[in-house]
Amino acid sequence: MWGNIYEWVDGLTTNSSRNIITSYNSFSNDSPTAQSITTPSGLSANGSGYIYKVAGNSAAGFMPVEFGSPAYSSTFWCDYGYLNASRVLNFGGCWYDGVYSGIFQLRARASSGDSLRYIGARLTSN
Repeated sequence: MWGNIYEWVDGLTTNSSRNIITSYNSFSNDSPTAQSITTPSGLSANGSGYIYKVAGNSAAGFMPVEFGSPAYSSTFWCDYGYLNASRVLNFGGCWYDGVYSGIFQLRARASSGDSLRYIGARLTSN
């Protein structure tokens, strides 16, 4: 479920207000039939840290919305997360992040134009 690279999650993004956008129904970047659900994150600034609270529902998935100090590394969700404005989500972890990588890490940190050695992808179809 996690390993040497993060993987992009297509159709799951944040907007400039840090709301979580879940796209569905024939989703593609240029699809006129795509639909989306917006879930407010409640954040007024970019957030990161050990996960304290998540927006866990069928629309937003399991997105961290409140963060804590390193003291939370062994309590609550015991994992690290990011929620930044206007980002594409990726999940998992990589060798680069060490103890910040884990099963609950879902990151809204990179933009779609980023080319980083520790972010990859895999093709799937339905």
